[in-house]
Amino acid sequence: MSIRNNACFSMLVMGIALYLAMSNLAWANKDLGGQAYYQSESNHGGDDRHHENFNNRRHTQVGKFGYGLDLSNFNELDSISTDDNYAEVVLEDSILGNVYIEQGSSIAGNKAKVVQSDGVGSEAGIWQYGGDNTALITQTGKFNKAYIAQYGYGNKAWINQAGNNNTAAIIQYGYGSSLSINQTGSNNKAIIVDNGGSNYGISQNGNDYVAIVGGYGINVYVTQN
Repeated sequence: MSIRNNACFSMLVMGIALYLAMSNLAWANKDLGGQAYYQSESNHGGDDRHHENFNNRRHTQVGKFGYGLDLSNFNELDSISTDDNYAEVVLEDSILGNVYIEQGSSIAGNKAKVVQSDGVGSEAGIWQYGGDNTALITQTGKFNKAYIAQYGYGNKAWINQAGNNNTAAIIQYGYGSSLSINQTGSNNKAIIVDNGGSNYGISQNGNDYVAIVGGYGINVYVTQN
């Protein structure tokens, strides 16, 4: 395991984002009312866009922030009070992994945590500029990759990976977004690039690809009767 503070990490994150965005099979765009509209790549650029339940998207489901996860783990990190920036790395039976954390802002209140457990060869990176951002990456399994970059203020992000060969990235600009990716199973890829004010979580359970790029104010509300 290695911990690195590297200004070039931003290029790595953006490279991951570009790779996933170019190769993904699905896109979601912000539309009227701040709702998420789904559009397959085969229809991209056409008029056949429709409002669709993400539960029909292969093995991807969507809900509010923390969808499919126990929020107590994130809330514990988010509740830490600090006059500076805070970073924590927890390793539990994890080997050959890499952890990158960079907190480059002069504004305090950023909190970052990476937990790797029962893993082999996984990589996690958190890059925080701005203030009052919270980022958590939790990984179990082999050869997972997770990246969070936060450029704005008051953003929250959580990537959880429990499986093998999963890749995920969250990039947050602007203010007040709460975004999560939960990947179980293997061979999932997910990318979220958000411009602020959004609240949703994605859950994948194997062999799926999804990208939500350039969203702003996307909110998911779940009503069950």
